[in-house]
Amino acid sequence: MMGRGHNARDVLLNKVVVLERGFIGVVLRGQRVDEHGRTMRELDIPAALEFERQFFLNDPAYHDITDRLGVPYLQCTLSIQLTEHILKCLPDLKRELQERHRNLAKEVSEYSKSA
Repeated sequence: MMGRGHNARDVLLNKVVVLERGFIGVVLRGQRVDEHGRTMRELDIPAALEFERQFFLNDPAYHDITDRLGVPYLQCTLSIQLTEHILKCLPDLKRELQERHRNLAKEVSEYSKSA
């Protein structure tokens, strides 16, 4: 939460607290009012996303880093990270399932022999 005249540029540029994946700024749907006097809570999702886009484009502190800010960029970044994590986990999952399959096949074979 920031008041007028303040910005989070240095934080978003990973200069204050360094995070491996950095920061992604978004405009929350809170008290902020658009040019028609509507609060962000009163806007539908597309209107809120456009408001956020315009906010970053028109603010001198953010206009040159707009491509790395906002909910759509956050969504894309999280999707990529999730995909990478799933791909990283798949080989272990495959090995585990194959091992379970072998154990169950062995167990079924033992039951067949005793019957």
